[in-house]
Amino acid sequence: MIGIFIERPIGTGMGTLAVAILGVVACLRLPVDLLPSLELPRVSVEVRLEEASAAEVEELVTVPVEQALSGVPGVQEIDSLSRDGLAVVTLAFPWMTDVDLAILNVRERLDEVRDLLPEAAAPPAVRHWDPGNRPFMVLAASTADAAGDPGRTVGAAARNHALGAQEAWRLVALSKAVREILRPRLEQVDGVAAAELVGDRGEQVLVTLDPARARLLDVAPAEAAEAIRRAVTVPESGTLRRGPYRYSLRVPALVQSADDLGEIVVSAPGRAPRVRLGDVARVDLAPSDPRSVLRFDGRPAVGLHLYKDAAGNALAVTDAVTDVLAAFRAEHPDARLDVAYAQAGFIRAALGGALTSVAAGGVLALGVLFLFPGDWRQPVVIGVVVPWPPWNGSTSRSTSSPWAGWRWASACL
Repeated sequence: MIGIFIERPIGTGMGTLAVAILGVVACLRLPVDLLPSLELPRVSVEVRLEEASAAEVEELVTVPVEQALSGVPGVQEIDSLSRDGLAVVTLAFPWMTDVDLAILNVRERLDEVRDLLPEAAAPPAVRHWDPGNRPFMVLAASTADAAGDPGRTVGAAARNHALGAQEAWRLVALSKAVREILRPRLEQVDGVAAAELVGDRGEQVLVTLDPARARLLDVAPAEAAEAIRRAVTVPESGTLRRGPYRYSLRVPALVQSADDLGEIVVSAPGRAPRVRLGDVARVDLAPSDPRSVLRFDGRPAVGLHLYKDAAGNALAVTDAVTDVLAAFRAEHPDARLDVAYAQAGFIRAALGGALTSVAAGGVLALGVLFLFPGDWRQPVVIGVVVPWPPWNGSTSRSTSSPWAGWRWASACL
């Protein structure tokens, strides 16, 4: 067999080159991730019933859902949790269960029990917990000049959770830049599945009624509230038919800004003089109430959770995201953008440790070959033909390159 390869050096070389090329291509396309792909056979069902106590939730929601899901094929265990306004039922299945088929069976059972739930209950939400479905990178954006002093209170500070009015408006502007500029760019990166905003702030219109002015102009608070509701509600527009075609009509709301809201009429129809909302109330544009508060290094910040595709390479996606962040920093020098968490650092550290162990094992093996056989030529030949990784303990991107060992071997030759 060895003689055949020796007699045909060109064919042997071409075959070896083809195998090497296939190995390099496969290595470059190999997905790299922090955790292995693991699918836990657990499915959760969440049903919300607002303004209901835990006992009412258990009686009206949890028990009917448990009874319906107990007949799902393959279910091993059912756990339930009832608390104020929320019921959570978790189903455990055996390993190697087709989770997609199990979710389909769960939804079919929930459709059967939907009529037994209270009318005020939200539609059941079916969730599958995947340990790999966690952000591979967390970003924190803050203003570069934010003092981050929670004790400063200016304007509507109580409404802004101990943030000053000026600081809150800076956070609103930053949230708009992150929401409209940074997030779309990150979602366009190849390998990024989604970008979730955390701690962002928007705008809201505050209407403060002046009781004295309202009594003087004979405007009841209920009349003002009803006028505001009519102004901000989009009326039904209907459709327009023209021959075989049908066109949908949409009439925009009367109010498009805070100034427009101050001009609406709140007095009864036909009563003179006409009273505007601005005559009996103060209309202000203010930062919206925060749904969540995020602080990074003591500064108010806006967070971005980045999720990658299941088949994406975490190292390559992280490098592409880093390029987008560098461009955003150059365009917005007044914004501070930090990487709060990145899986790529742990992955590179793990790769560096593995390559270091391989190099150490190779050195020990060559040492044994030098000591015992007594022939120095055999270990030298083995050391030259084996593609060694660089043994420098580095955790940079170069340590994961498949060409590193071949460059070392070429240098030895």
